[in-house]
Amino acid sequence: MKILFTGGDGQLAKEFKKQKGSIDIYFASKSECDISDEKSIINFTKEHGYFDIIIAGAIIYPGDLDRVNLNSLLTGINHIFLVNNLIKPPKYFIHFTTSVKLIDEHFLYRSQKVYTEDLLERYFKYENKGVKFLNIMPNHVSDESIRVQSTTLLMDLLTNIEKYTGTNYVVDTGRNTIRSDKW
Repeated sequence: MKILFTGGDGQLAKEFKKQKGSIDIYFASKSECDISDEKSIINFTKEHGYFDIIIAGAIIYPGDLDRVNLNSLLTGINHIFLVNNLIKPPKYFIHFTTSVKLIDEHFLYRSQKVYTEDLLERYFKYENKGVKFLNIMPNHVSDESIRVQSTTLLMDLLTNIEKYTGTNYVVDTGRNTIRSDKW
């Protein structure tokens, strides 16, 4: 399987690079495929026409009003633009998220997450039905030990992706598994 990981220079991508083994993952850096720039996406898709799996790792979510960046609201739309510019759609699209159950002081961050999740889920449900959409909470990857464990579990998911028939999943590091989550 040929896999694209947008945001190829992020924390989670760096851990994937360490663990990828024989899995064919292309880590697109911002200079190669800036998900906030349509021209960059067009140039990238001309050079790389197809992927079996796309992992949306290039997501910008500022956590407060002082640092609001409207490009964060475009990342979901631009990932759709990326999919539509490929020669053919991928088999799977994976969106990494955080828990959105909570209403708390991180309201701006969480509202942007909910918007992007809703947009992508509706797009793949109604407009691009041939692509299996997975919404996965990888855990809080700023903690190195959790990031390593989460990546190990996610690498297993990539190897056995056809077993994941639902939409929402949580990397449960306490139980060392990825479980279905219906929030």
